[in-house]
Order: sequence, then structure tokens, then C-alpha cells
Amino acid sequence: MKVYVDVVVNPKAYLWRPTVNMRNVEDSLNCFVAWPANRVVMETTPESPPLQPSTSKASSTGYQNEKSPVTPKAPVKKPATTLKAARASPRRKLQPVAFKENQKCKLIDLIRKNHVVAEGRWSSNNPASVVHFVPLGPKACRVWVDVVKDKDAAVWRRSSEIECMEDAFGTSIAWPEDKVEPLME
Repeated sequence: MKVYVDVVVNPKAYLWRPTVNMRNVEDSLNCFVAWPANRVVMETTPESPPLQPSTSKASSTGYQNEKSPVTPKAPVKKPATTLKAARASPRRKLQPVAFKENQKCKLIDLIRKNHVVAEGRWSSNNPASVVHFVPLGPKACRVWVDVVKDKDAAVWRRSSEIECMEDAFGTSIAWPEDKVEPLME
């Protein structure tokens, strides 16, 4: 969960997701930090409406006032319906890129074309591989996120700990294979 720290009670407490600039809670004063949703207590002010428990499956914390972005579905290519339509298509078939383990790569945004949201390292595209206790499945890969370019970009498969690209820094995530490209140095 993305939390804004406006009051520090225990300044020497360690952050759940430390960064280069912030290791303790005192370092995060007046900043946003990632925090486990089950460890956040929602407080209301007199001018804000009270939080109502939600029955919606979209909210990981169960509160209605929370805005949660909709995660787009994995892209699906439609096959050509007829042989004639396949021949008439001016596009040539692109061969999938063969990655090596730990090869540097860039993650392309799920919606915007050619918009790089992160850089990282290829791990696996084995459908049986597991990322945060969930099997990858077909047409997906596991990548380690080393550099975040667009911290607010949606991740492909959200979890209670990872809702945006900023939360994915330093961990592995699932990403559509067709949205991963080799990083040219």
C-alpha cells in the first residue's frame, strides 16, 4: 500500500521497503512509502467521510474510499481467420527474442507502446515457474526489477504488496513476454 508519512512515532523503526535514500521511518517524513496493507490502520478526520467496508474484489484492503487502478488483461494475439487473410497481411512474423538468464531487459508499458516503465534482468519464461506464489502460465516471464522509470505504472499482476511499479523495485514480477525487450547498452 502506498502510505504518506506525516507523523513519525518511532523514528528508528526500519522501513518495510528501504531505498537508497530512506532506511528508517524518520527518513521518510513527508514522503510516500510502500507498506504492507495488513499493517496499515486507516484514520478518518472530521471532514472526511468514514471508511466503509467494501464487498468489491478490486480493493486489497477492503475499503471503498481507496482508489485502485484496473490492471489490464494480458495482450492476446488474434490468429488470422483465413489463409487468404494471413497472406494479405503486410506484417512479417517476428521471431521471439531468446533471453539468457540475468540478461538485462526493459519492460514496456502494458497500454502505451514504446513507453519503458522499468529496466531489469530476465529470469525465466517457464510456465511452471512461480512468482509470489502464483505460476507464470503461458506467454509470461519472470523479471527482476532493477530500475524503475515510471513509478506509478500499473503492474501486470497485482498483489497485496505490489500494486504499482514503485512497489516492484528490487523484486521479481510477472510480465507479458511480448512486453519485454533486450536492453541495448
